[in-house]
Amino acid sequence: MMKRNPTTVALGLQGAAAGVYVGRSGGPDGGTSVRIRGVATINNSTDPLYVVDGIRVGGNIDYLNPNDVTNIEILKDASATAIYGSEGANGVIMITTLKGERGRTRVNFSANWGAQTNSKKLDVMNAEEFALAARQAVKNDNAPLNSVWANYDKELNSIDWQDEMSRTALQQVYNLSVRGGSDATQSVLSVGYMNNEGIIINSNFRRLNVRANIDHTIKKILRIGLNTTYMYNEMYAGGGTRGNSFTGLFNDNGLIYYALLPPTMDDVDANGNLVHVPCRYY
Repeated sequence: MMKRNPTTVALGLQGAAAGVYVGRSGGPDGGTSVRIRGVATINNSTDPLYVVDGIRVGGNIDYLNPNDVTNIEILKDASATAIYGSEGANGVIMITTLKGERGRTRVNFSANWGAQTNSKKLDVMNAEEFALAARQAVKNDNAPLNSVWANYDKELNSIDWQDEMSRTALQQVYNLSVRGGSDATQSVLSVGYMNNEGIIINSNFRRLNVRANIDHTIKKILRIGLNTTYMYNEMYAGGGTRGNSFTGLFNDNGLIYYALLPPTMDDVDANGNLVHVPCRYY
């Protein structure tokens, strides 16, 4: 799983387990939806139950650093409900995390870099085709033709907004872990940092994970332990371009782009030239 360098644990399961469907949002945060053996709604939820080191943590596992995972087991059908009752009706994903070990202290560090690109663009109309369709729609409605289409019919400007709004996005992932211990006490400390740029310009996701685990045995009859996890993340912009409709045309003062709505005075300079494109992201 870790060879794929997944953004989240759930994303690492994509295509790796039979009967498990993993869909993703496409945003830089790697938001996912996991379905085991189809969709069930007995608990008003379609998410599986996550169990981390024997502790039930609910239906979201995004707080966990994929690099801290050592084993994943998926329970389906009756095997899930037999142990966890109705909570396991949508399946159970059992996760075992990294723990300390006896012996000398070991330090592991890894760094991964990657690039993401838009592999396939949507096939959309150019400005001339859009204007033709708009005229036909007006004609079908027996409505008067807007003067914009009449005055600037020969000055339409085709803009590939998919190119303008997207980029080659870089991904950086760094992980550091320190493990060791004696016969009585074993501990591990891990730190992970990810900076994942989105393909949509100005979208970005950053996450910091810190995890500590300590196990101590008292006279071979009692064992106590501490397992704590901290996560901090930042999400900028993100999402896609659903609902946006773009056309471009010239006016007497220069080029003006229309993005959902005509630009305001703040979008152009004194000569009528475009300062920035008023795009709206969803």
